Amino acid sequence: MPFIRVFTVLLAALLLSACAAPKLTAEQASSIKKIGIVSLLPQEVKYRKIGITVFNNEYKSVPAGDVFNAAARSSAERFLRQSGKYEVKQIEVDVAPMAKRLNGRSMVMSQNIERIDTEIVELAKSNGVDAVIVVGENFDAERGIFGLVMGLRAGLGDVRSAGAMAGLQVAGITARKEIFLGRYPSVGMGRGVSRPEGKPWAYKLEDNLDEATHREVMRVMQAAIESEVAAALAATDL
Repeated sequence: MPFIRVFTVLLAALLLSACAAPKLTAEQASSIKKIGIVSLLPQEVKYRKIGITVFNNEYKSVPAGDVFNAAARSSAERFLRQSGKYEVKQIEVDVAPMAKRLNGRSMVMSQNIERIDTEIVELAKSNGVDAVIVVGENFDAERGIFGLVMGLRAGLGDVRSAGAMAGLQVAGITARKEIFLGRYPSVGMGRGVSRPEGKPWAYKLEDNLDEATHREVMRVMQAAIESEVAAALAATDL
């Protein structure tokens, strides 16, 4: 086999192995009794209207409190407790700076959690847990994933579709720095959102940001987060 062909095959195998999702081994599973949960989601809703041209695009962020982190933490805890095998502990962190480090683009990693794995391991040890589940935003512009976003797609003077997108990543790491979970699910078009009382979506983004509509957007996003977190954990052998 020519050298170039051999090199290409080896390189492809290396890339596939680097991108492969980590698996929970039987040994790791048997050693995990206490699990900590860290959520690094934003405290705002990013509204994003995409028009026919870039001149019609609009963006706005509206505060949302800590409801998204609460939804992620409660979903993870509910899933882990239902087996009856684990003690679960919520771990409080300074969310914004840790989230920024998780989503940093200065280093290319096979798993994003590697950017903060040392500090997560320290949290595991200081909180007396055997492993930590970390929930964060996921950004992948090529696949249309922009974290937690309320997306509006506009036509010529109207809004054609509106969907709440929960672009998440869910990782798991043991106190021995072993990564056993790395999920980056695609969210597609997201979950459809209707404005309260049958109001149509207005073409001008600002005209949609009344309190009742914002509450409904947050409600749909919370449900999407809970579903995505539970689905990610269901893919493991926890």
